[in-house]
Amino acid sequence: YKNGTEYAFLDISDDPSDKNPNLQGTTTVSLNGSTDYIEAYAFMRAGATRRIDSGTTNNWFEATWLRS
Repeated sequence: YKNGTEYAFLDISDDPSDKNPNLQGTTTVSLNGSTDYIEAYAFMRAGATRRIDSGTTNNWFEATWLRS
């Protein structure tokens, strides 16, 4: 989300037979440098058997400032 509005949707599916999935997505967002902000959300589809917040699972969001 950028400024509270959906900006990019990364539909990432994993192989249920993989016991240690490593899922990642990338997008580039242009920000004005003063008032723009971004938010990241994760969700599981109905009937999913995995959790994104259980056990030793590591979840993170990372941002990098790119400028010319």
